[in-house]
Amino acid sequence: MNEVKKKILVVDDEVRLRENICELLDLNGFLTAAAENGQQAEQQVREFQPDLVICDIRMPLMDGYEFLQRLRENTERKDIPLIFISAKVERDDIRKGMNLGADDYLTKPFMKDELLQAVTTRLKRKEQMSAGHQTDVQNAKLQYTREEVMQHLRKLTKSERHILRRVAEGKTSRQISEELFISFKTVENHRSNISEKLGISGTLSLITYAFSIKPFLDSIE
Repeated sequence: MNEVKKKILVVDDEVRLRENICELLDLNGFLTAAAENGQQAEQQVREFQPDLVICDIRMPLMDGYEFLQRLRENTERKDIPLIFISAKVERDDIRKGMNLGADDYLTKPFMKDELLQAVTTRLKRKEQMSAGHQTDVQNAKLQYTREEVMQHLRKLTKSERHILRRVAEGKTSRQISEELFISFKTVENHRSNISEKLGISGTLSLITYAFSIKPFLDSIE
């Protein structure tokens, strides 16, 4: 029986790069669709129903940040892995993307193997999570003891711990703001502060971290 091919949506306003990525993925056994901005990507997500999205950040009409935020706020599609690609690498850019729920971040130009590795890793993690396995973004090596978690949480304020618990439950910033009756911007600031205090950046997203310590968060006020 032939294995069902995974579907990848590639979103980038640079035509040549977009086509090259699609060709690379097609040659490696994936099915691809393309979009040149966030607005087109939203439509493609509905119609193509991708298993993973590769997305540029700076695009016309709707940039990658807004597209990701909308994706994570959609109950039916919030779990689709997303890999950001960008030529600009600033700490604030990485932090913002990860806090919004990005799963990985590749810097242009990147090697073919680097892209393929990121794609296969995210797809594997999605399958593991769907099967009920609490695995992390770094090949199931992200494991903490209760003592380590308590050391981390002591760095946070009570409000930040409340935010982190809700992130672990898979809630978006918009959902958290509505539940706690605070502004969306306040939630985003808390998430940014949590990441800063705990040193969360790069391939480790706040969502991944929160998910990995969820058993401890459930028993801690």
